[in-house]
Amino acid sequence: MAAYRDRHDDFVQAGADVYALSVDPPERSARHKRTLHLPYELLCHPEREVVRAWDLYNRREHGGIARPAVFVLSPPDGRIRVRSVDRMSSRVPPERVLAALKALEGQALQRRVVIPKIGDLLASMLGR
Repeated sequence: MAAYRDRHDDFVQAGADVYALSVDPPERSARHKRTLHLPYELLCHPEREVVRAWDLYNRREHGGIARPAVFVLSPPDGRIRVRSVDRMSSRVPPERVLAALKALEGQALQRRVVIPKIGDLLASMLGR
């Protein structure tokens, strides 16, 4: 989060908005935002439906948390242009996301077929 805080002006110059999504209650997220001096919004969803729908739910840690991830959505329809689901120990650096934004400038949106792994498909069907 701090790395994206430090590069926030670069994201704004690239025409991007930065948000973070958490399963923490709003009070805890607000405290976290103040402590880290984050210039972007922390969206809260303690019910975890959003992180499940976006396949970010990690049920193995702290009673179920969101996996670290980055999504770049294209305006105005909000289609996902870039997606990186990371690990707690290694995350996509802001520089790579900024490079992806630059590479996407002026490109037409292209569709891509994604075939999930059988384990991921079963887990999503079982709501895990």
